[in-house]
Amino acid sequence: MNQNGEQTLWDYRGVDSSEIPNIDIYMDQLLTFFDTSYGFLRRDPKESVLTKAMINNYVKAGIMDKPLKKKYNQNQVKKLIMIYHLKLVLAIQDIKRLFQGVEKANKLTGEFYQKFLDIEHAAYEELAVRYAQIDAQQNNKEVLIHTILSLSTEACARKRLAEKLLDKLRDC
Repeated sequence: MNQNGEQTLWDYRGVDSSEIPNIDIYMDQLLTFFDTSYGFLRRDPKESVLTKAMINNYVKAGIMDKPLKKKYNQNQVKKLIMIYHLKLVLAIQDIKRLFQGVEKANKLTGEFYQKFLDIEHAAYEELAVRYAQIDAQQNNKEVLIHTILSLSTEACARKRLAEKLLDKLRDC
């Protein structure tokens, strides 16, 4: 939490299943949930965390099930949370392939979501430790540039490995 009591990237450890509404919710409620849960991640306060068009595109692409009577259930929200994060790294078709692999392995959305949370939690914990070391030198441009380059290159390499593994998943 920052000085204003707001969540920061370094405190983030995922949205636990218990924080997701366990009743079916309408689109506007879903968007409000995402704004509340992930608004602190926005770089520009004017940008939307998630839009109706994005959600509709995920449904059209077959990544998410259609809402029932215009309402989204808890499993759809969990899937949407994972999509929200994964789309920063993976193409929509790759996310679809991943979810198809999960279904073939007979993993339920709840099980897969908990695994996702565990991995996400560990990743953000690791970043918080790395950030604490960098924060002490935050006014040093050379350190910031090196850190940005390092994080970006590492993200690129991990993305490429994830894509290669997705190709293998297709063949399983």
